Amino acid sequence: MASFVENIKDAFSASFRVKGVLFLYLLSFLYVFPILLSDVYYMDDYDRVIYGYGWSQDGRFFANAIMWLLNLNFASIKVKQVDLFPYTTIISSLILVFSGILICDSMKILRRNCFSIAPLFVMISPFMLENLTYRYDSLIMSVSVFLVVFPFIFIEDRKLFFLTSVISLMLAWMTYQSTVAGYVSLCAIFATKFVLERNFIKSVSILAYGMAAFVGSTLFYEIILKLFHVQISFGRSVSIFQEPEVFKNFLFNIKNGLIFIRHNIDFRFFMSVLPLSCIFLFSVYKYISVEKIKLVSVFSIFFLVFSIFLCGLGLNVFIFYPPWWLRILIAFPFVFLLLIFVAQKYVRYEYINIAVACIALYSFSLCAAYASALKEQNEFTNQILALANPYLVSNDHTKVVIDGEIPYAPQVEYSRSIYKIIGTLVDKYIRDGWYWGERRIGMYGFVDEVFIEGTERNDILAEKCSYNVLRRVVS
Repeated sequence: MASFVENIKDAFSASFRVKGVLFLYLLSFLYVFPILLSDVYYMDDYDRVIYGYGWSQDGRFFANAIMWLLNLNFASIKVKQVDLFPYTTIISSLILVFSGILICDSMKILRRNCFSIAPLFVMISPFMLENLTYRYDSLIMSVSVFLVVFPFIFIEDRKLFFLTSVISLMLAWMTYQSTVAGYVSLCAIFATKFVLERNFIKSVSILAYGMAAFVGSTLFYEIILKLFHVQISFGRSVSIFQEPEVFKNFLFNIKNGLIFIRHNIDFRFFMSVLPLSCIFLFSVYKYISVEKIKLVSVFSIFFLVFSIFLCGLGLNVFIFYPPWWLRILIAFPFVFLLLIFVAQKYVRYEYINIAVACIALYSFSLCAAYASALKEQNEFTNQILALANPYLVSNDHTKVVIDGEIPYAPQVEYSRSIYKIIGTLVDKYIRDGWYWGERRIGMYGFVDEVFIEGTERNDILAEKCSYNVLRRVVS
């Protein structure tokens, strides 16, 4: 117990002794500031702001507990949330940076006498923008990142590492499941670190303890889901191991994941990552040319690096026909951690800082453009709905079926031409066959809360030519 307390004390005190730590937290606030200014609801927010429900249907019991405590809802065990935005987003950014500081300190990336922006890597990944935009989910998603990072402050004590890993992963499963891929990624990164340090036994040890904790926590979580009769929605509970042709489905998911990532990365991102990639490759070249490495070490490193990049795709690679959303790529930022760690072996720290600053410059610019596009599309949608609202409120018990979709606002079209990812992040909402389109229309109670789908929807659309057109807008 004393060792546990000492480790926590050392890690937390070290995180506040880092040079320029207050400036890092200031940067985290400035990063999310455009999102705060946009002040829009984002997908799930449309229902939660009205009904205040939690995440028990998704098996996220710890997420419920966090919001239950924050909302002081002690009169009932049922979660009834209030909108705590913008505090949730601000606190989320601080937690992400704090997690970055902890893991960078554990990896010996931070140097006390040299300022570094490396701890920002978790937050400034372009694939974290969706996570940060949710008014409710952003907080629990950032907590889940902290949970997978926390065990690594005990990396030198195997027993403590294993025990904290089991507990933290259990809580992470019950907070935001996608983040547990980040734990596997971090295990592979530390294993790579030990291989590079010629400590092969330690590398195998961290993988063994880490994978045992991962499997154990997964089994415990499955038992809890069965006890509470929770069937996670949207087919996310069906794994490739429950279906035939496991390897074929595995490769199919990897292919789709890479296509999804490529679809959301633009030339500017490649240019921003280029300096860090170059010094990483230079360090790899120096390491190979200077060090006498064994063949087994080479194969081990290749396997571990492949695992790290695979974890960047998240748990979706193990799900049968998974939905691809940017929010599930929450483990992707840990790839930057590997590049930074390897690069520092043969490259001066100042050059690494410049390389990371290039990524930060891209990310800050992207966040500003994204927040503006989010606000413009929201106002554009409101303008279109304003044309339809007089007809919607003229009848009682109005139900809506959407056929087709609204366009992007002109400003959003321009932003999409610069940053490809904005086309994925900024949704039109009002498009056919999507639940949140109906919820977006019905947010103010003008229409009944009914999502018409299946045969009923097809029958209605089949008869649409016989309906009277109340108003036709020609663009």
